[in-house]
Amino acid sequence: MRMIRLRNRLDDLTLVVVVALLLLCGLGAWMVYGVHVDPATETDQQTVATWTEQATLTHAAEVREPNPVFPEGETLSDQPVYFTSLSPVVEGSYVYSYDASESGTVDVEMDARLRIRSVDDDTTLWETTEQLETVETEQVTPGETTELAVAVDVTEAVAEANRIEDGLGATVGTTEIEVAFEATAAGVVNGESVANVHRGSLSLEPGGETYGVTADDDVLETHETVETVESEREYGLLRSYGSLVVFGGALLGLVGFAGATYTGRISPSPAERAALDQYRQRREFDDWISTGQVPAHERAGTRIELDSLEDLVDTAIDMDRRVIEDRETGSFLILDDGRYYCYAPETATREAEVDDIPDESGASNAPDGSGAPISDGGDGRTTGDNPETPRDVDGTASENATDSADDPDS
Repeated sequence: MRMIRLRNRLDDLTLVVVVALLLLCGLGAWMVYGVHVDPATETDQQTVATWTEQATLTHAAEVREPNPVFPEGETLSDQPVYFTSLSPVVEGSYVYSYDASESGTVDVEMDARLRIRSVDDDTTLWETTEQLETVETEQVTPGETTELAVAVDVTEAVAEANRIEDGLGATVGTTEIEVAFEATAAGVVNGESVANVHRGSLSLEPGGETYGVTADDDVLETHETVETVESEREYGLLRSYGSLVVFGGALLGLVGFAGATYTGRISPSPAERAALDQYRQRREFDDWISTGQVPAHERAGTRIELDSLEDLVDTAIDMDRRVIEDRETGSFLILDDGRYYCYAPETATREAEVDDIPDESGASNAPDGSGAPISDGGDGRTTGDNPETPRDVDGTASENATDSADDPDS
């Protein structure tokens, strides 16, 4: 019955099922086309070449006077503070180099200037600049270094700043002394033209008997050559094989459903629909029906056939009786004095007809086990060996039969 109900439901929703399978086929075909036939392309930025520039700034001062701590002639490097009387001259060195993933040739120009100025709240009040050194190097290849070294007498730089202030007649702002370096690299690296400028400075901070030196941080810059690359988009296993499963499953389902519908395997037969209607009615009126077995002799009297189970249940309600479902014949009965009400579904009728067919030994499947079939004549009486002679269930001739013979209207 579940299968009949399912087939009946599918038959009612044939159009919906076909449209849903067609849509699923279309979705699967679109997924298969996009993954396997014409996959989408994706744009990606790839680094095809790199080159790196380095610029290092260092400082040092030679010990020129005898002292109890440092040997005379020793060079002190990258000290935060130097003694003015021992090492009045500070030396600064600016080193430039580069590396390339492929090839390169650049011309490097470096220069150094001594700058003395007075500033007040980031405002320059006055400034003087002196060119110290200049270096030009051509055809510098990756890995080669270019160096510019200068020497500055801190005592003389401080004296110059004092002379300027005396000439101005006033001391305003904060006096700063620094050595400014600049390196320019121009050429071709990794097949591309380049022109970069790097700057660094050494700040000198005189403090009477000592002076401090502060250097800018080293320069380390990486340059990349980027190209836009288009490639086919790659899909995971789920989408790659899932698209085929969706398309193939929907297509097979559509073909199978269409074939089953065309051959009539979906739509229930009239007998199955009748059985389904009986099943539904049986469940609907279950509260008024009891299941059991009604002996043949209890079906004596007038047989009243009703057209539907609903009519039989309505009759039972009016009579305040219960409907009995005979488990052997499948018919529904209401027993009353001298008559009984009956509703026999089509399936029950066919089963009763099969039961009444004699077997090979000549005996029928009649409930009494006799060789003659016992059939319900519709009026509650059965016939034995002589079908023309009405008999009651106990085998005796019925008085009603004699009365019928005497009465011409009967």
